[in-house]
Amino acid sequence: MSSKDSHSRFTISMVGPSRIGKTTLITALLEAGQDCFAGTNISLKVPHGTTTEKRVSLNRRELDAHIRSRSFDPGGIRGTSELFVYELLLDPRVPGYETEINVVDFPGGWLDPTRRPDGVNWQKVLEYIKASSVLAVPIDATVLMEANHNTHRGSWPHLLLTGEVREVVREWAKCRAEFENHTRKVFLESVADYVLEYARQHLSQNKWAELHRKLIAELPSIENDLKRTMGVPAILVLAPLKCESYFPDAAAPKDEPRSGVCNLWRTTRLRETPKELRRRVDDLYGDIMETARSEYKKAEVLYCAIDSIGCVELESSKWEKQDDGYYLHCRYRVRPPYKRVPRMADILIRLIAYNFVKWQTERSKALQLYYSRLQDLTTSLRPTGGLSWLWAWVTGDLSKIDTLKKTTEVLSETEQGYLQTLFQRLNELGDIDRYMDDNPTRCCFLSR
Repeated sequence: MSSKDSHSRFTISMVGPSRIGKTTLITALLEAGQDCFAGTNISLKVPHGTTTEKRVSLNRRELDAHIRSRSFDPGGIRGTSELFVYELLLDPRVPGYETEINVVDFPGGWLDPTRRPDGVNWQKVLEYIKASSVLAVPIDATVLMEANHNTHRGSWPHLLLTGEVREVVREWAKCRAEFENHTRKVFLESVADYVLEYARQHLSQNKWAELHRKLIAELPSIENDLKRTMGVPAILVLAPLKCESYFPDAAAPKDEPRSGVCNLWRTTRLRETPKELRRRVDDLYGDIMETARSEYKKAEVLYCAIDSIGCVELESSKWEKQDDGYYLHCRYRVRPPYKRVPRMADILIRLIAYNFVKWQTERSKALQLYYSRLQDLTTSLRPTGGLSWLWAWVTGDLSKIDTLKKTTEVLSETEQGYLQTLFQRLNELGDIDRYMDDNPTRCCFLSR
């Protein structure tokens, strides 16, 4: 007997303009997810034979081809031309707690109403976004860091679509608050329906009706308890990308001559740029953070600066004036040893997995609370008087009540075992705060 669905489902969405590197970031996250859980009982799987497996393979080959050619042009990477949902499975090896993860990718041009093609079902995209447990906002670090004049900074809202991003974040946060209440209600109703149907099969009509009345009367109390123990993940990730040129801990040019001297010069030159990047993100995206928190106070805001490729470095940049503003044109070089070395993608996917497993742990706690209440209610069905006890024994009601009580005890004990295992899985994922403490200039919670 199990009242759990075979799995839960979480959604991760990316919201940013075209050519900002969303697909490259997704590829880095998926690869990191398959590597960083090595040696643990947790795995992030790309189901074999699926369109997701094919898309991930194509993305990886295209990126590797650009790197091996020793030249890199972000505009030459095939962008997303349609809505695509990557379907993954996070498996903590706890029965009933497998988790589907959908990662939503869509053309960045759709975010801009002035460029959105006719016939695009933008409402469908918004439904995915509003249902997302994690909303990632990729940020082009070069647009921020290469803007050294006010005229260039004036192009930030146009190039990064911060106004459009803010409205999407507002809708997402508002729906997170509604979704928390909806999730709790659906959880209660699904477990109650399951338990009552099981009890209907094992109790007389009168005893079932009595249990039904008592259980319905208990639901408000159970729901109040769940409000304290069962929330929903809601993480807004501000993720500067193309950060390789601004952090001294990016993949080092190991094969270059005098690499020690080069690295020392590079470290000195980049000593202050991580702090400046953070300041510019705070300046431009501060209103977006406040919007998320004002709509849903439980929303967490994470800053995570990512090298989604690792070996690509900015060589030169040039701002050009066009009719509607300034545009940034960049040239990049590929550093030896000419292989992708993403940085921080593993920390981000580990944090996401931690939050999802943590939610499953809260769900397990809620189930155990429910089973404990049900056990008490079932016990209360047992007759206390001598004649009533005798009649219950003659009619078989006593045996049925005891059977149901034993079942609830087994459910509670089984769930306790699952809960202990889930806590072990959280420990295997590690101390997330420690990972951030080890990378303070790259990753931190701005609101928690």
